[in-house]
Parts: sequence; structure tokens; C-alpha cells
Amino acid sequence: MEMKKIMVMLLLLSLPLVSASLDIKKTAVADTIISELNNSAVFNFEITNNGAADSFKIYSLVGADFLPVNKFTIASKATVNVQRSIIVNDKIKSNPGTFNFVYKIEGEN
Repeated sequence: MEMKKIMVMLLLLSLPLVSASLDIKKTAVADTIISELNNSAVFNFEITNNGAADSFKIYSLVGADFLPVNKFTIASKATVNVQRSIIVNDKIKSNPGTFNFVYKIEGEN
């Protein structure tokens, strides 16, 4: 049986209406999802908060979930490393090929 592979490529786009000033570096740990294995993609995010201290969450609106979903706090002028697993819904898994999506980082304040 041929395995279907879905390449997960995250695109960092400028986020309109974002008041936080963040520098974000994304590194892939595992960027291929094989639907028969029900695995997830894994990315490390190095995030520097150039603004006021805040709590943030990472999410997507297009069929991909970032786990864990908990928020993380970054002090002003501090840098944190956050690792997230990304799972995609069954509709996306059923379409082999490359899947590009946008993620967002949202602060509470």
C-alpha cells in the first residue's frame, strides 16, 4: 500500500491588526505527516517579545490544530522557545500533497 504524505509548510505572513511586536523564528523538527501513521508535524518557535509582557497562543483557522493549546507568557524584551505539534483534520489528510497554511500568534492584551 502506498503511503500518502502531506507536507506541512507553515507560512509566516504579516498579521494585520497585531499590536504585539514579536520576532519569530520557526524551525521544523518533523514537517511531514503520513496519514496512515496519524503522526503530527512538530515545529519549534523562538519568539522574542519586543513589546510589553503578555500571554500568547498559537493557532490556525484552516484545518490545523496546534497542540498543546495552552497560552505562554513572554516578559518584555524576553525570548522563549515553544514547541508545538500540528495535527490536520481528516479532510486535509485525505488529499495527498503539500498543504500550506497560515498560523497566528495572538496576545491577550
